[in-house]
Amino acid sequence: GGPPGDDFYWLYSTMSDTVPENDIGPLPLANQANYIDGGGYSVTQSLIEDPNQNYLTDGGSYEGSAGPYGTFDQGGNVWEWNDAVISVSFRGLRGGSWFNGENNLRSSNRINYDPDNENKNIGFRVASP
Repeated sequence: GGPPGDDFYWLYSTMSDTVPENDIGPLPLANQANYIDGGGYSVTQSLIEDPNQNYLTDGGSYEGSAGPYGTFDQGGNVWEWNDAVISVSFRGLRGGSWFNGENNLRSSNRINYDPDNENKNIGFRVASP
């Protein structure tokens, strides 16, 4: 890893080569992400999924874990659509989600999905310049 603009690359979007933690606790939370690990889902710290629980966190909840461009939650929370066309109908997703383990949090991780299907752990990011 290294400072932005110096052509350095981090394994995780939290500007770290170390797997992020998923505990919610006192601020600032450095190197944190909303995903499931061996201790459970980030929001509940339970390995049992409750269908009545909202597992999403507000953007910027892990304010000590900004990415190199000042963005938050690019790994974990929800997979984010991007503009990559994988095939005629499949589009690209990046970032992993609250429902996925640490292997899906790597910066280089991406999958494809049919946008006609709905999924509780896929969303999008609204950004402005």
